[in-house]
Amino acid sequence: MKQNKAINFISNYLLFFSAFAFVLFFLILSYYNRPTYDDLGNIYYAKGKNIFEYVKLFYDQYGGRWTSWAYIYIAFAARENFQSIPVSVFIYYAITLFIFIYAAKEIIRIGAYKLFQVELDKKTTITFSILFIACFYFFTFNNIEAWWYICSSFHYLQGIVFLLLGIAILLKRNLKIRDHFLIAISFIYVGSGYEMYALIVGALLFSCIAYLYVKSKNTSFKGLTIAFVALMVSTVVSVIAPGNAERRSYFKENIAEYLHPVTFHDISEILIQKKFLIAFILSAAWLILGMKLKNSTAVLLNKKYVKNIFILSISSILLSILIPYAFAIVFTYGIIPPTRAWTFTSFAFAFFSCFSFLIIGYNISFLNQSLRSLLALLVSACILLLLTSNLYYQYNYASNYSKKYDQLINSFLEAKKNKQIAPFYMENLPDSGMLMQLNMNDPTSNPIYLKKILGIDFEIIVKQ
Repeated sequence: MKQNKAINFISNYLLFFSAFAFVLFFLILSYYNRPTYDDLGNIYYAKGKNIFEYVKLFYDQYGGRWTSWAYIYIAFAARENFQSIPVSVFIYYAITLFIFIYAAKEIIRIGAYKLFQVELDKKTTITFSILFIACFYFFTFNNIEAWWYICSSFHYLQGIVFLLLGIAILLKRNLKIRDHFLIAISFIYVGSGYEMYALIVGALLFSCIAYLYVKSKNTSFKGLTIAFVALMVSTVVSVIAPGNAERRSYFKENIAEYLHPVTFHDISEILIQKKFLIAFILSAAWLILGMKLKNSTAVLLNKKYVKNIFILSISSILLSILIPYAFAIVFTYGIIPPTRAWTFTSFAFAFFSCFSFLIIGYNISFLNQSLRSLLALLVSACILLLLTSNLYYQYNYASNYSKKYDQLINSFLEAKKNKQIAPFYMENLPDSGMLMQLNMNDPTSNPIYLKKILGIDFEIIVKQ
């Protein structure tokens, strides 16, 4: 018995340090992340504009994601000094992680009580909220673009962060005026941050309201109603944006460039990735939580809740797969969206995987207590090894890349100060690991906006 307690104690701390390793990894990459591609365009167009002028420009010319445009302006695009932007980017990601952890922690805490009648301690809920975020990160089909492509993260990552925040508040027992306000803000962002999320979440919210109304007609749905109305109003404002027509017209004119058949090889490259193995091992951490909950309560599992959660998660996966395809056929002339458009699918699958392991862990009956403890120790040790290894390798990539990036910017400014006219020859930047990389060989984006931001006129040539 004492040996089992010691093993459980060690496995709990291994999971705690695993969560710490992921937080450290996230903050390190946030610190070393640098603007590239459309980030530079957003920075350039923000110059000399207030937030309303900036949002109107993108709303009229690029699309209706007005909450994302506003957040991009506030978070980093409006900075006058280009070299101070990494600090703003780091603060933005740190705030994102804090909200993400808080929302996931509250959902886990409330969910554990509703399902198992167990009050989890704060250390456990924080640890597993971080491990869930890590699982979602590695399940993300294109985590570089969805998480570390700065301007892209405001559309694809933030929508999920605000969705979780809204759900965490909705699950509270007694909602106050402040809670209603936060619910409205959260679902306003979801409704106009990215149109696919609006369609997916709108369908799920409507289904939940209809189901609850049929099952319990006397129940108040004030919180859900506020969420649904906020989402719909925000979505309508997004849909009627003139920029949507502009973007659709652009795709129509350039359809030959973007339209190509999806092959089996394309699908296999998306669905078969090494990082998914890490994600599955991370989701196995919830096996440990399931076994812990089994030992903490004599209350029978609420099978109705479990069934409904599985139905909701499977429905989310299916909707998030089908809606982007349907949207492409109807609105963008069959042009398939980039892989990051299925980030919600990754999120839904991470939830499904973690919840499945939780229920499996709770229902394991063929293993005695000693074998359960050893299984928990093995899983937690594997998770710590994977996350610390990832931290080590990505730190080396990111720190070296950001150092060379900053040196390059300083060299540009020094050449400008010396009034250089001759072409500027530069080496390719090193591998950035999981970060989005600045590619100066791309003539359509980086050199144009970067030169305009820095105010340089000389030609930039990458040495082959």
